[in-house]
Amino acid sequence: MKLFTKICAIVSIACAATGTLAQQAEDQPQSYTYATYYVCDVTRQGRADEIVEADMAPVYDAAVEDGTISAWGWLVHRTGGMWRRAQFYTASSIDALFAAEEAISAELQENDSGSDEEFGRICNTHEDYIWMGLASSAGNQPGSPRGEVGLSAYYVCEYSKQARADEIVRTVLAPIYDAHVGEGMFSSWGWQGHFVGGEYRRLGTVTADDFPTLLETRNLIIAATADNELAAEFNEICGSHADYLWDIRLETP
Repeated sequence: MKLFTKICAIVSIACAATGTLAQQAEDQPQSYTYATYYVCDVTRQGRADEIVEADMAPVYDAAVEDGTISAWGWLVHRTGGMWRRAQFYTASSIDALFAAEEAISAELQENDSGSDEEFGRICNTHEDYIWMGLASSAGNQPGSPRGEVGLSAYYVCEYSKQARADEIVRTVLAPIYDAHVGEGMFSSWGWQGHFVGGEYRRLGTVTADDFPTLLETRNLIIAATADNELAAEFNEICGSHADYLWDIRLETP
């Protein structure tokens, strides 16, 4: 199925990674995620969800089970811009990511029931990104609990200063986000860097059990960083962003 070789993402919200930023080497990605963001016919996008669940989910679930990929998911737009759906899959290296794409695409094509073309008519425009996992909530390894909903912030940053933004996340923001992970707060958070794709250079994600919890905790983060000079410096480097709220419709593990 050709359409599924363009694999979507998250928010991931989401991508599996190990340890906090403060615990990681600054330039060493934890994982790579292939993400595709779809623009779909809003009157028929529910049918696209049915096709993904029936035709694609079993193949991707099997790929997680046999270790070809570490995670995959399908996200449904709640609030945000033009992207209506997002799909992602994650692997431990860029080589493993591309090897997984070839293996999974072959399996999907072998099982093609003709729904590929129908999906393409419903979601006929997309953008592809590959993200590097740079940081995540403490102990957030593949298969660790995440929430049912997510917020993704896609940042436009100054290319020459984006490493400084990562440093600020590592030293200033990571401990604040970690302090807001737990029962009744965020379920997880993540920070990812651009490897291939469009204008967005960084992706910040958080998940929670429901949208009220997600947004209330986000407000606490905003309040906690309001007077922080380094947080203000981060906002100068990454001065523009687009926010999306996602329902995490399918995800394994």
